[in-house]
Amino acid sequence: MGETRVNLLRILEDLRDAYPGTIEETIVTEVVANALDSGACEVSIRTDPAAATITVSDDGKGMGKQALSRYHDLAASAKSRGRTIGFAGVGIKLGLLVSDHVVTESRSRRSHRATTWRLSSESRAPWSWIEPPGLQEEMGTTVRLYLRNAFSTLLDPGFVESVITTHFRPLFDAASPRSCRRRTVRASPSGSTGARFRAMLRRATGSRSRSGSGVSASRRA
Repeated sequence: MGETRVNLLRILEDLRDAYPGTIEETIVTEVVANALDSGACEVSIRTDPAAATITVSDDGKGMGKQALSRYHDLAASAKSRGRTIGFAGVGIKLGLLVSDHVVTESRSRRSHRATTWRLSSESRAPWSWIEPPGLQEEMGTTVRLYLRNAFSTLLDPGFVESVITTHFRPLFDAASPRSCRRRTVRASPSGSTGARFRAMLRRATGSRSRSGSGVSASRRA
């Protein structure tokens, strides 16, 4: 009996190389874009240099068991190009290249589940269900990357703020959906208030940038 083996590392590296910016920039923009696509009114980004983690939380609709399972499929996408700003969890998939492992916890109306995911070899990226670690108290999704590099720019709140400001401005300047009083994206170091941005999502097509992030932002007054 034969076996088909796929070089997952090469697939992820090719995906990384399809974006003009650094992998760190792509991870931040795509994770935030996917959070906004989920209907989030607030996205929080927390960095913890001591633990070498970056954590992104949103208050979107969350994922049920089936959606969270498909989230780990490198070829899967439940999105329609042109209708959304993020592409099928690209940020987290690229996060496998820079992380020891990635923990995702998601709450939907009917489900509360969590997984851990890692790239263990060129051809294996195992994931498994775990007990929710308590990262997501209300409906929405939290992703935590346990970074290999303790000096990664992903641990620098200034870098994260700069990426958000650069890539999300048009969406923040547009009208907010009626379901949100305002949309905010916060980038902060662990244990501090950090920077806050006003994010009012424009649900319009054709606003994606060449990098695929399709996002930018303006400071909240």
